[in-house]
Amino acid sequence: MKLWKTVIMAATLGMTVQNASADAGMVHVSPKLALAQPCGSGSSCAFTWTLATRYGVALRFAEERYGRRDLSWTLLGVDFAQLDAPQIFYAGAYDNRKDIVIQLTPRAARDEMRALFQLSHEVIHTLSPIGPGASPSVLEEGIATYNSLDYVRDAGFDIGPTYIGAERYEDAYWAIVELEAKQPDFQRRTAALRANYGSLSGLSPAQILRSYPSIGPSLAQRLARNF
Repeated sequence: MKLWKTVIMAATLGMTVQNASADAGMVHVSPKLALAQPCGSGSSCAFTWTLATRYGVALRFAEERYGRRDLSWTLLGVDFAQLDAPQIFYAGAYDNRKDIVIQLTPRAARDEMRALFQLSHEVIHTLSPIGPGASPSVLEEGIATYNSLDYVRDAGFDIGPTYIGAERYEDAYWAIVELEAKQPDFQRRTAALRANYGSLSGLSPAQILRSYPSIGPSLAQRLARNF
């Protein structure tokens, strides 16, 4: 990836700036995430990475492990929102459309590793969107967190489980670590599970146990719980 001197650019978040000197409704975005620079002659790339192209890589990374995403949903893009945690925003859910947006936090706008961690987590939720107001399972959130660490390491960052930071996400992550230990081919089986049931959430312990027959009923019940 080509590096360049740090510059500051601003992106609005759907709010009108009332005063040119005010910072309300604005977020400063790292150029590594938002500014595509020409790579130059003789380079193997056309432009440097941005959040948009990173999403493409993160999606391919997830699909190779957990199966193709549900193409009946339209991903409108990735943006930053005034939120404490990243999320999937169901932008067209109330207009009979299946439109979704990945929304990252303002802190991620200035921190490349945090942005990639959040992005690769939310990518898992775009594989089989569960719709607004529905509760994800421990299985889905655990795989999303597991995938975040996996992807960010693959992107060249030194990161481990201590980066997760939130206890319930850590618990979900360690449930997937246990799943992997008992069912080493869990990624292939997760792709098959999604193909069979259309989701990683809303599953019964029996359905999860059929998908991962080596894990035992106790872990199946844990993975089936609402997060």
